[in-house]
Amino acid sequence: MRAFILFIIPIVFIACKKDNEISGSPELLIVDSVITTTVDDHGFIYISPPVNGGSNWISPYDFYNGSFEFRYEIIQYPSQQTFLVSLCIWSDVVGNWEQHRETCTKQVTITGKGVYTSQSSPSSWWNLNEPVDFSRVNSFYSLGMALWCDNYQNLSDWTYGTESCWNQRNELLPMTLRLTVVAVANGYTFRGWEEYID
Repeated sequence: MRAFILFIIPIVFIACKKDNEISGSPELLIVDSVITTTVDDHGFIYISPPVNGGSNWISPYDFYNGSFEFRYEIIQYPSQQTFLVSLCIWSDVVGNWEQHRETCTKQVTITGKGVYTSQSSPSSWWNLNEPVDFSRVNSFYSLGMALWCDNYQNLSDWTYGTESCWNQRNELLPMTLRLTVVAVANGYTFRGWEEYID
């Protein structure tokens, strides 16, 4: 996977936390929300991290070497055209974007309306230069879902030339989906979607 975001909107979703604040559970609900994304979002869906997640996702619970469980419920979009999704985290290590980091999951193929699930470990995700630092969650600039066309081009007008498929935006946007992401610490087993989905 190549780097695909050239500009990041200046919105910070993460409030700084004290270093001693920790996640209280080895299973952490990152997001569970019905979202509608339009062309105004430029192909990215930004999400806020859980307020009870703590500022260190390595200790005492190691989410970096654990697994992230993903559930995409595609409710509505203009066509049944196949597309791809991936979750990314962007981090500004020292605050001046000279040492920024980016890490993303592999893309998941979506073939139409319905429910799709996947799981992967952040330790196996694609990285731009270095992985984001899970022990410094307060350095995360944002979490987000990226949309892709089925040819692995980024569905965004922030990406240029042959790396963009923005000309297909009317086939995929607006889109309404329910996004549910659960982080499970290393050494623990996911309790299952029945704990989260009514």
